[in-house]
Amino acid sequence: MPVGTLGTVGSAQQAPRLYTRGATWWTDLRLPDGTRQRVPTGETDETTARRRVEQFTIEIGAPATSTRLTLAEVLEDTYCNHWYGTRSAIILRRIVDVIQRGMGHLSIADVNYKRLDAYARALLRDGLKPATVNRRMSAISTSLNERVKRGEPIQRPQMPHFRENNIKDRYMSNAEESAILEQLDKKVRLDVILDRQVWEYVRHLYVFLLDTGLRFSEIFAYRLDGDHADLRNNTTKNNQGGRVPLTKRAKAAALYMQASDRHRELKTLPGKAPWDWVSHCWRLLVRDTGCPDNTLHILRHTCASRLVQRGVPIYVVSKWLGRSSVKFTERYAKLAPDSLSKASAALEDNASDGATS
Repeated sequence: MPVGTLGTVGSAQQAPRLYTRGATWWTDLRLPDGTRQRVPTGETDETTARRRVEQFTIEIGAPATSTRLTLAEVLEDTYCNHWYGTRSAIILRRIVDVIQRGMGHLSIADVNYKRLDAYARALLRDGLKPATVNRRMSAISTSLNERVKRGEPIQRPQMPHFRENNIKDRYMSNAEESAILEQLDKKVRLDVILDRQVWEYVRHLYVFLLDTGLRFSEIFAYRLDGDHADLRNNTTKNNQGGRVPLTKRAKAAALYMQASDRHRELKTLPGKAPWDWVSHCWRLLVRDTGCPDNTLHILRHTCASRLVQRGVPIYVVSKWLGRSSVKFTERYAKLAPDSLSKASAALEDNASDGATS
C-alpha cells in the first residue's frame, strides 16, 4: 500500500500519494502536531480525490481542534486503536467503511441526532434491517465515546435506535433436506473431477452443520475427540467453548473434512474468504434444488428445531448450540410437542393421587 507524507503547508515536499481502500481513495496526512492520520477522501474518482487532498492540505494549516475532526477520522482512529485485532474486526471494518462513505465527511461538530436519524431512516427506506442500522449507530456512538474518554470536548448526541424484528423462524423440512442431498449426489457424479471434489466437500460440510448446529466459523476450530466435536475457549462466539456429540453421519463427515485438502486450504484463507467460497457453492446448490431461500445459517436453526421437536428441553438445546443464555433459544419453544398438555396431565395425575389417598 503506497503511503505518502505531507509536511507543513507551503513546503516544497511532494504531495501525498493516494491509495485505494475498497471502492474509495484514501491518503495519509501529516498533521501539525507531527502525527500521521489516514484520511478517506470519500471519492471513487482519482482526479476528484486528488482535489480533495489539496483541500485537506489547506485545511490542516490551521490549528487542529476536536471540532475540526471528521466522523471518518474518528471512526478510523477507533478501528485502529480499539477494534483492530478483535474477533469482530472484519465486520467492523465493513461497518466503518460504509459509514465513512455515507457521512464520513461531516465534522464532529455537525454530528447531531437530527442528522443521524435522517441517515438511519434513509437506510431503512433502502431496505436495510433495523439490526443493521442499529449496529452502524452503535459504531458511531462507540467512536465518539472513545474521544470523550480522552477528555476531548466533543458532543455525543443521543443515538437513534429502532426496534429489531429480525428473528427468522425458517428451518429446513425433511423434504428439503432430501432434495438437497439428492442434488448433491447428482453433482458428485459429474465427470469433471474438480467439480466432483468440490461437491463432495460441500456434501460433507452440509451434513456436519445440519447434525451439529455449529456456526460456519466453528467448523475450522473444533477438534475431533471420539464421538464429540470439541470447541476450546475463545473459539466460539461467546468465547466459552463447547462440546457437541456427533451422529454417525456427522462423525463420518468430520473425518472426511479433516482429511480434505480443500478444508485445510479454506482454513488458511484470510478474513471472510472461506465464507465467500462456501456460500457461493451453497447458493448454486439451493438454486438448482428449487429452494433458494435456504441459507447456510438455516442449518443451525434446523438442528435446534429438530432437537426441540423431539422433546429435548430448551435448556439442553441452548447448551448444545453454545449459547450463554436460553433467551435466544426460546424462539424454538413453540415447536415443542404439546409440552403444556404434558404439564397439565402431570397435574391431573397428582390430583388423582390425592383424591384416592
